[in-house]
Amino acid sequence: MEEHRNLNTNLALPFYLFSVPDETKKSRIGDVSFSKWDSWSVKSIGLDGTVADLIEHFKMEYGLQVQSICHRASIWYHEDFADDTSETFRDLLGAEKVSFVPLNIMYKHGDHVAAGPVVKFFCKKVAKRSKKSK
Repeated sequence: MEEHRNLNTNLALPFYLFSVPDETKKSRIGDVSFSKWDSWSVKSIGLDGTVADLIEHFKMEYGLQVQSICHRASIWYHEDFADDTSETFRDLLGAEKVSFVPLNIMYKHGDHVAAGPVVKFFCKKVAKRSKKSK
Protein backbone atom coordinates (compact mmCIF):
# COMPACT_ATOMS: atom_id res chain seq x y z
CA MET A 1 0.00 0.00 0.00
CA GLU A 2 2.94 2.33 0.54
CA GLU A 3 3.53 2.54 -3.23
CA HIS A 4 0.02 3.83 -3.87
CA ARG A 5 0.11 7.09 -1.94
CA ASN A 6 -1.05 10.11 -3.89
CA LEU A 7 -0.65 13.91 -3.71
CA ASN A 8 -2.89 16.29 -5.65
CA THR A 9 -1.84 19.93 -5.84
CA ASN A 10 -4.16 22.73 -6.91
CA LEU A 11 -1.98 25.50 -8.33
CA ALA A 12 -4.82 28.05 -8.36
CA LEU A 13 -5.51 27.64 -4.65
CA PRO A 14 -3.14 26.90 -1.78
CA PHE A 15 -4.56 23.39 -1.55
CA TYR A 16 -2.84 20.02 -1.16
CA LEU A 17 -4.67 16.71 -0.95
CA PHE A 18 -2.85 13.64 0.32
CA SER A 19 -4.49 10.23 -0.05
CA VAL A 20 -3.60 6.71 1.00
CA PRO A 21 -5.76 3.72 -0.01
CA ASP A 22 -7.23 1.57 2.71
CA GLU A 23 -6.97 -2.20 2.86
CA THR A 24 -9.75 -4.04 1.04
CA LYS A 25 -12.26 -5.65 3.38
CA LYS A 26 -12.17 -9.45 3.11
CA SER A 27 -15.34 -11.53 3.33
CA ARG A 28 -15.39 -15.15 4.41
CA ILE A 29 -17.53 -18.17 3.60
CA GLY A 30 -16.28 -21.13 5.57
CA ASP A 31 -12.55 -21.44 4.85
CA VAL A 32 -12.67 -19.31 1.68
CA SER A 33 -11.90 -15.59 1.86
CA PHE A 34 -12.31 -12.99 -0.91
CA SER A 35 -12.73 -9.26 -1.47
CA LYS A 36 -15.25 -7.31 -3.52
CA TRP A 37 -12.57 -6.91 -6.21
CA ASP A 38 -12.09 -10.66 -6.69
CA SER A 39 -13.76 -12.77 -9.35
CA TRP A 40 -13.70 -16.51 -9.86
CA SER A 41 -13.40 -18.06 -13.32
CA VAL A 42 -14.97 -21.34 -14.40
CA LYS A 43 -13.35 -22.56 -17.62
CA SER A 44 -13.55 -26.33 -17.26
CA ILE A 45 -17.29 -26.91 -17.87
CA GLY A 46 -18.35 -25.20 -21.12
CA LEU A 47 -21.78 -24.88 -22.76
CA ASP A 48 -22.47 -28.62 -22.73
CA GLY A 49 -22.00 -28.75 -18.96
CA THR A 50 -25.00 -28.79 -16.65
CA VAL A 51 -26.05 -26.83 -13.60
CA ALA A 52 -25.19 -29.94 -11.57
CA ASP A 53 -21.63 -29.78 -12.97
CA LEU A 54 -21.28 -26.17 -11.80
CA ILE A 55 -22.60 -27.03 -8.34
CA GLU A 56 -20.13 -29.92 -8.13
CA HIS A 57 -17.30 -27.62 -9.31
CA PHE A 58 -17.77 -25.28 -6.34
CA LYS A 59 -18.15 -28.19 -3.95
CA MET A 60 -14.86 -29.75 -5.12
CA GLU A 61 -12.84 -26.58 -5.82
CA TYR A 62 -13.82 -24.44 -2.81
CA GLY A 63 -15.77 -26.76 -0.52
CA LEU A 64 -18.85 -24.54 -0.89
CA GLN A 65 -22.51 -25.55 -1.12
CA VAL A 66 -24.35 -23.56 -3.80
CA GLN A 67 -27.73 -22.20 -2.72
CA SER A 68 -28.66 -20.27 -5.88
CA ILE A 69 -27.29 -19.29 -9.30
CA CYS A 70 -28.47 -16.13 -11.07
CA HIS A 71 -27.66 -14.61 -14.45
CA ARG A 72 -28.98 -11.09 -14.98
CA ALA A 73 -32.61 -11.15 -13.78
CA SER A 74 -33.14 -14.89 -14.18
CA ILE A 75 -32.67 -17.51 -11.51
CA TRP A 76 -31.03 -20.57 -13.05
CA TYR A 77 -30.98 -22.63 -9.86
CA HIS A 78 -32.26 -22.42 -6.31
CA GLU A 79 -32.02 -25.30 -3.89
CA ASP A 80 -35.62 -24.87 -2.68
CA PHE A 81 -37.14 -25.45 -6.12
CA ALA A 82 -34.44 -27.41 -7.89
CA ASP A 83 -36.30 -30.16 -9.71
CA ASP A 84 -33.88 -30.58 -12.59
CA THR A 85 -30.19 -29.67 -12.56
CA SER A 86 -29.47 -31.52 -15.83
CA GLU A 87 -30.24 -28.51 -18.04
CA THR A 88 -27.17 -27.50 -20.06
CA PHE A 89 -25.78 -23.98 -20.23
CA ARG A 90 -26.37 -24.05 -23.99
CA ASP A 91 -30.12 -24.38 -23.23
CA LEU A 92 -30.01 -21.67 -20.55
CA LEU A 93 -28.14 -19.14 -22.69
CA GLY A 94 -30.07 -19.85 -25.89
CA ALA A 95 -28.74 -17.84 -28.82
CA GLU A 96 -26.58 -15.56 -26.69
CA LYS A 97 -23.12 -15.48 -28.31
CA VAL A 98 -20.58 -14.36 -25.73
CA SER A 99 -17.22 -15.60 -24.51
CA PHE A 100 -18.29 -15.61 -20.86
CA VAL A 101 -21.29 -14.76 -18.71
CA PRO A 102 -21.16 -13.26 -15.23
CA LEU A 103 -23.01 -15.29 -12.62
CA ASN A 104 -24.07 -14.26 -9.12
CA ILE A 105 -23.97 -17.25 -6.84
CA MET A 106 -25.15 -17.52 -3.25
CA TYR A 107 -23.40 -20.06 -1.03
CA LYS A 108 -24.64 -21.81 2.08
CA HIS A 109 -22.38 -22.51 5.04
CA GLY A 110 -24.26 -24.00 7.98
CA ASP A 111 -27.22 -21.69 8.64
CA HIS A 112 -25.45 -18.75 6.99
CA VAL A 113 -26.08 -17.75 3.35
CA ALA A 114 -23.69 -15.32 1.66
CA ALA A 115 -22.86 -14.02 -1.80
CA GLY A 116 -19.45 -14.83 -3.20
CA PRO A 117 -17.51 -12.86 -5.78
CA VAL A 118 -18.78 -12.60 -9.34
CA VAL A 119 -18.21 -15.84 -11.23
CA LYS A 120 -17.06 -15.58 -14.86
CA PHE A 121 -18.47 -18.66 -16.54
CA PHE A 122 -16.55 -19.17 -19.80
CA CYS A 123 -18.65 -20.66 -22.59
CA LYS A 124 -15.75 -22.40 -24.33
CA LYS A 125 -14.42 -25.35 -22.35
CA VAL A 126 -10.72 -25.13 -21.58
CA ALA A 127 -9.07 -28.34 -20.47
CA LYS A 128 -6.96 -28.16 -17.34
CA ARG A 129 -3.27 -28.35 -18.08
CA SER A 130 -1.54 -31.36 -16.67
CA LYS A 131 1.93 -31.07 -15.23
CA LYS A 132 4.45 -32.76 -17.51
CA SER A 133 6.67 -35.23 -15.77
CA LYS A 134 10.35 -35.32 -16.60
